[in-house]
Amino acid sequence: MKTTEMNNCIEKMRECYKFDDDKTEIILADLQSNKSNRVTVCTKDENGTEIAMTKYLNELKKPDYQKEKIK
Repeated sequence: MKTTEMNNCIEKMRECYKFDDDKTEIILADLQSNKSNRVTVCTKDENGTEIAMTKYLNELKKPDYQKEKIK
């Protein structure tokens, strides 16, 4: 994955949810397959709810982004 691809993904996600960089983790690989075909941003909102967003790279069949709340 190129740095520009990663930055573009993060900015697209930021349009969906304005996360605080200091309270956010970024995962650059699929932990199950160990491929670097996605960017996942994990953060918590002001109520403590965990939010994870994933954007896939170079895969036209995958959704542009996926947003889910984790309890």
